[in-house]
Amino acid sequence: MKENSIIEKMNTSYVQVFTTTEITESDDIISIEFENIVISSSDNDFLIDRKNLESLILIRCNIPDTNFLRQLSSYFSKLRNLYIVGFIFNNKFFRYLHVMKIECLDIPFCKYKGNPAGLNPQKHEKLKE
Repeated sequence: MKENSIIEKMNTSYVQVFTTTEITESDDIISIEFENIVISSSDNDFLIDRKNLESLILIRCNIPDTNFLRQLSSYFSKLRNLYIVGFIFNNKFFRYLHVMKIECLDIPFCKYKGNPAGLNPQKHEKLKE
């Protein structure tokens, strides 16, 4: 990329650059993958509006909204596949897993930061080892 290019200086969200109004208003989106981006408030709003989302993949993203991961169950009631790479989890994330309809959970290269005594795992009906 050319030095001092306009693209290099852009401060915009993924959603603003790569979507159209037609797609943004559509409920047809059932799978989203974000990789190596900062999930801005615009991106967050875009994601939350995808009520039919069945698969979410987040690879080494920065999510300033600290509540986003623990609120997945309230945002995406139809979510079945969750793939998260390179995140740091705490007890709050695991506390809400049992209410989700997740069938496939993959969290490679993630770390746990917290007290394991506070986990208190609940049985999850659909999730298999």
